[in-house]
Amino acid sequence: MKPNLFHSSYAWLAAAALIVFAPAASSADRDLVSAAAPALASTSGNGDSFPLALTPDGRFAVILSRASNLAPNDANGATLDVFLRDLSARTTTLVSVNSAGTGSGNADAGLASVSADGRSVAFESKADDLVANDGNRANDVFVRDLTTGVTTLVSVDATGTGSGSGASSNPVLTPDGRFVVFESLAVNLASSSPLNDTNAATDIFVRDLQSGTTTLVSRHRASPIAANAASSSPIITPDGRFVAFFSTATNLVTGLNGVAFPGNVFLRDLQLGTALWVSTNAAQFKTSLGSPTTLYSFNPALSDDGRYVAFKTGFASTGRALVLRYDSQTKATDLISTNATGNNLGVSDTTGPVMNADGSRVAYAAGPSIFVWDAATKTRTLVSVAAEGSGPASGVCSAPAISTDGRYVAFVSNGTNLVAGGTSGSFQVYVRDLQNGITKLASLRPDGTPGSDSDAAIPILSADGRVVVFQSLDDQLAPGDRNRAYDVFARDRVSDTTELVSQRDTSLPSLTAAGPSSAGPNAVTADGKLVVFASHATDLVASDANNVSDVFVRDLASGATTLVSANADNTGAGNGLSRDPALSANGQRVAFVSFANDLAAQPAGAADANAVEDVFVRDLATRTTRLASVDSSGLASGNGASTAPSLSADGHFVAFQSRAANLVANDANNLPDVFVRDLTTDTTTLVSVNAAATGSGSGVSDLPVLSPDGRWVVFQSRAANLVDPPTPAATYQFFAHDLVAQTTRWISAGLSGAANAPTTQPPVFSADGRAGAFVWNTRDIYWHDLLNNQGQSVCSDCGSPALSADGRFVAYRNSAKPSDVFVKDLQADNPVLVSVNRDGTGGGNNSSTAPVISADGRYVVFKSRASNLVADDANGASDVFVRDLVAGTTLLVSVNRQGTAPGNLLSSEPFLGADGRTVIFASFASDLVPGDFNDAKDVFALRLGAGDTDGDTLPDDWEVTYFNDLSHDGTADADGDGLSDLAEYKAGTNPTKDASVLRALTVTSVGSGQTTVLWSAVPGKSYRVQYKDDLTVPSWTDLPGVVTANSDQGSAIDPTAASSKRFYRVVLGQ
Repeated sequence: MKPNLFHSSYAWLAAAALIVFAPAASSADRDLVSAAAPALASTSGNGDSFPLALTPDGRFAVILSRASNLAPNDANGATLDVFLRDLSARTTTLVSVNSAGTGSGNADAGLASVSADGRSVAFESKADDLVANDGNRANDVFVRDLTTGVTTLVSVDATGTGSGSGASSNPVLTPDGRFVVFESLAVNLASSSPLNDTNAATDIFVRDLQSGTTTLVSRHRASPIAANAASSSPIITPDGRFVAFFSTATNLVTGLNGVAFPGNVFLRDLQLGTALWVSTNAAQFKTSLGSPTTLYSFNPALSDDGRYVAFKTGFASTGRALVLRYDSQTKATDLISTNATGNNLGVSDTTGPVMNADGSRVAYAAGPSIFVWDAATKTRTLVSVAAEGSGPASGVCSAPAISTDGRYVAFVSNGTNLVAGGTSGSFQVYVRDLQNGITKLASLRPDGTPGSDSDAAIPILSADGRVVVFQSLDDQLAPGDRNRAYDVFARDRVSDTTELVSQRDTSLPSLTAAGPSSAGPNAVTADGKLVVFASHATDLVASDANNVSDVFVRDLASGATTLVSANADNTGAGNGLSRDPALSANGQRVAFVSFANDLAAQPAGAADANAVEDVFVRDLATRTTRLASVDSSGLASGNGASTAPSLSADGHFVAFQSRAANLVANDANNLPDVFVRDLTTDTTTLVSVNAAATGSGSGVSDLPVLSPDGRWVVFQSRAANLVDPPTPAATYQFFAHDLVAQTTRWISAGLSGAANAPTTQPPVFSADGRAGAFVWNTRDIYWHDLLNNQGQSVCSDCGSPALSADGRFVAYRNSAKPSDVFVKDLQADNPVLVSVNRDGTGGGNNSSTAPVISADGRYVVFKSRASNLVADDANGASDVFVRDLVAGTTLLVSVNRQGTAPGNLLSSEPFLGADGRTVIFASFASDLVPGDFNDAKDVFALRLGAGDTDGDTLPDDWEVTYFNDLSHDGTADADGDGLSDLAEYKAGTNPTKDASVLRALTVTSVGSGQTTVLWSAVPGKSYRVQYKDDLTVPSWTDLPGVVTANSDQGSAIDPTAASSKRFYRVVLGQ
């Protein structure tokens, strides 16, 4: 079938106005590259967790966590949620659950409090799907009854029919679960309406869950209206009668007008309806602080009977404060400390005071130490005492917590001498027995050594002081903790055991690695089997314990992951960070950058002792690593950092940039230069050499890229003397160095404009090594034929070039707002829009960029924030797409595992393998594959189409569709219309005039073998998908079932993996 005369080499895209959405691939079509080793699945949740509350008996712990695998019904992975952990039954329950009970709320939860029996939990949340009547789109307070499974809105309006008119937070629940005190900006909560609440600030309320009434606590001294300023930090007695709180209001009690106290502590008796000015006597002690004119009183602590209130009073411009205790019966104030830890804001902090149940003992931080004051003796006792005597320990102490009877005090300290044997100086959690004078380390590892990384810990003690709950980043406090996040632990002081509180559910191990992973260009072998990537995860292989980024290779066929940045003994990972890997097309070698100095064997390998990054090359077959950035003697590393490795396809050469001056004898410019290391002869060549070949160039040279055949190195340089005559001074130019002829060409010669600023986009090569493209002057793309030394402009105001195998087609993005992706045929000079919207009327409605193009120019993979390239794209984030320029369809690559929508978070960094079929991309989405609980960037791979196994430039699927075999090489004219079969393929026309056979596009998982078959269809028509595993067999086999199209695209799934070379075609049903 001959095309119309206006068709050019890309005329098959003229039907772009009719482009429709191709069904997305399912998760089974993708391979998870950064997959965790199953044996190394972390026992901890997949996100940060923090302790919020503990029942008096130490059985139930309430935690706040971003992890999505602590309980089976929490799978959103995007919000902070509240959980209750039963330390006895070892079960975890989602508290901030939606009203349907099927998952967590649709927004973050926050602070929480628990009843003594663990049945009820009060908490705050921004979610609006926890109860039916929450419509204020603001933070609210709730109580969850874990026995009945009912969640009640606490910050309910006075009518009981809806949420309050403003945000509510900071709930505290009485031990019996009846009363909740909380802060709120709402003005319609209390029954005494109208409240005339005009302070536009937070007030304090108490909700009686039994009677269903809400009482305003921070009210005017004589009338039922709100105070005239903000109130916060409420605490309530167990019987719900007394509430202590902080406030800047001046009308809560008499006598406050004109007093220079910007903040005070008050006590409200809800039974009598009276308020006391707790900090009324603070001014008489101000001389201890140097007689300041203004004082803040804050951090209230309340005895169980409401009689005593301990608090701090400080001066805003100093870090020192007083600790005072007020007796609400006698109205007397005790001065406890004149040197307590204060702050410059007069707001709540974690330094105390805290008080035991009867108010007889008060713990607090003063200076670098923790003390306890005894009301009976009016004396203070040092808690953070050094192990060797009675003096204070070294370091800083904070965050005291005290048992009910005042015997035990928990705290954190970075002191090194609190316990026998000492610690390293990192913050640890301790519990001091004041009766026996014994301090125990709570943040202890199972082997008895101190933990680490408990700097943010705020310990919570059980009533009897036996159990202390705290958070830590240390991954060795409990077995199997590999999530590299904050976790919550419970230490039993009596049994000397530590339990991981933030445990994942046993049915929800993370299949993704516990750390971010990424891949780059040259990450895939030519056969699409191996993928190289970098990862911070430590659970990809058993031998990785360095806790920094390492380099790995994933075999997509076998599912095996191999550590590349291994030490010279192959016993574990190197002792430094490794990154930026590049894989040779034959899969033999990996080049990468590393800070490690134990990767290469000694003395046979070169010694690496420069303490900076170097370039290494790993031989995957021999499992040996050599230093590529070696000095000219071959015995030591260069004396400067080396980065940006680029490998030839056969792994014979590696190019890189380096600040080292001793890699070759004649490098004396003390600037970054470009080098190539011959890994066969073990010689290094200075690429950025001056025209006289006597030394390095006169300016910075960087961004080296090596051609696949290892002949050419294209790079950027500010040196003016690389060629003769010299290039313009102080400008950045592009050069191509011929390693065979040992000559350098100025390939940006004659280009308009002065490139005064360097580009950050490396140049690119065609697969045949003949053509290169680069970004000139940071905004224009130029193409250069290296063999003929001829160049041409591709586009202006554009970037991110990518070339087809023969260099004929260039993919790029323009600089419009929003940007779009195009492909230009350099022979026909006709840019074609790639990021076309699904209606075919123009570009996407948001930016598209980062294109890569397949070897034959058929596929373009790119990322885009546009929501109208395919249907149902509503995630508001960047997604990865592939455009089939022959079929005129766009496929969503970063689709969720159901195949119904894009992933729930950003996807980016798309790359195509040298085979033109293997797509690599990275994604933060947690719903692309099952078991993605790492809350980090992962790397994925999928395979497009059937390839061109006979190398005749005709894709196998096209040949099989029209000719039933692979015998055609494109030179024949099967239908005699004057166009060769190859020309008809490029034109998108039928070479046999057989309109009943349709061409299929396939997307295949390398690991599972499942294949999705896609084709253009007519709604209402029926189709049969047929296949062959052997083209010599005359007949085709039908996939089960007939597909009736309900859109312009049809799809079918072949779940079998019977053959690695299965061919498909689609025929109209009869």
